Amino acid sequence: MANHHPPHDILTAYTAGGLDEAEDVLVATHLTLCPACRAECADLEALGGALLAGIPPEPPPPGSLEALLERLDQPPPPQPSPPPAEGPLDIPLPLRRFTGPLSRIEFRTVVPGIRRFDLPMSRLDRPVALVSMRPGLTIPPHHHAASERGLILAGGFTDEVGHFVRGDVCVRGPDEEEPHQQKIDDGEDCVVLMVDDGPKIPTTVVGKVVNFLFGM
Repeated sequence: MANHHPPHDILTAYTAGGLDEAEDVLVATHLTLCPACRAECADLEALGGALLAGIPPEPPPPGSLEALLERLDQPPPPQPSPPPAEGPLDIPLPLRRFTGPLSRIEFRTVVPGIRRFDLPMSRLDRPVALVSMRPGLTIPPHHHAASERGLILAGGFTDEVGHFVRGDVCVRGPDEEEPHQQKIDDGEDCVVLMVDDGPKIPTTVVGKVVNFLFGM
């Protein structure tokens, strides 16, 4: 079970449909791995439903009934086929539709020991990617120019907050004084779904060189 969760305000926004696609996928994927957050979202949805039930209904706009009846006469849109199962779902379904099974993801090497796969909604100013880091790797210390969210899908790492494993969500931001540094667990690659609102700011010469050469 996950021990590190998305902040309450992100779960609230998720249940209200207020997240963008990248954050929505991250939270939905976390929920498949975290019974506690699934229960919290269910409570939030029930609360939202109770609040809506207390709002007096408004009359529908003219022509809405006719438009609804017309849509009911149309055939339903085709649904995408589920991704092929290959043993345990190492990549949960909300994310798997963008990546396929972990064994088939075509990672590209960005620096020795770190590979990445950019998701379709990724942008230069807001990267959204799966990052795979080799066992035992130490990530150079850095600050964050904006919020960073990471969902661990395989392996694990330790940072200043604690130990993170599959299902955990790591949230860091620009208001933290202490640099962020991660030590990847031994044994297997650590695979993380990353959503970055801004670049990393390295605090060491090695980190600055890596940033300059590889745009990390």
